[in-house]
Amino acid sequence: MSHVVALLGAIALLVAAPRAAAQTPVEIVAPEAEEVQELLAPPEPEGGEARSAVGATVEVVLDGLAFTPKTVEIAPGDTVRWVQQEDPPHTVTADDGSFDSHTSCPQSGTPAALCMGNGDTFEWTFPDAGTFAYYCKVHGGPGGSGMSGVVSVLAGSTGGGPGSGDSGGSGDSGGSTGGGDDTASAETGATEPGTLPATGGVPFGSLAAALALIVTGRLLVRLGRV
Repeated sequence: MSHVVALLGAIALLVAAPRAAAQTPVEIVAPEAEEVQELLAPPEPEGGEARSAVGATVEVVLDGLAFTPKTVEIAPGDTVRWVQQEDPPHTVTADDGSFDSHTSCPQSGTPAALCMGNGDTFEWTFPDAGTFAYYCKVHGGPGGSGMSGVVSVLAGSTGGGPGSGDSGGSGDSGGSTGGGDDTASAETGATEPGTLPATGGVPFGSLAAALALIVTGRLLVRLGRV
């Protein structure tokens, strides 16, 4: 008989344990907003400044009667530096007149002191995208004539691809979906913050109780046979 009492006590503990565990709320600690921002923040580039803020510098050499390279491609905010390595007088003059290294240099190049000479440099920063043609007033002309070159400033991606307007109009459907979620949550009942909602499944305690009754019944039958 003592074996029966011990078995019933063990079964009672087995049934009570899942119920106690089911009544214990599970806390979910959400991370702070500052922590999330630190995790999602992109790494800072070396030097503490982004390339877009500093800009790059591309060098073009005035060698003989040519600009080398003749065409350069840069990003908005980059700078082009022209370096002369020959004695003949030159200029770096934009076709549209937006920049001119030596406004006083005549087309004849005389006197040479008014023009760009050996070892001289000229820099110009291009803040906007576009194609900028230039030439030497002494040895070239507008439109790519003679000693001339081109600076192509390539614009970055703006993110406004085709069809973006249609996707933006999906706000109405998003609003209706959100309303459905609110209705569903109201019907199921709100749960306390930091706890997991009930799933509506079969309680584990009921299964344990049924198992306990089966085991007890088989044990009593076996004892009755003895």
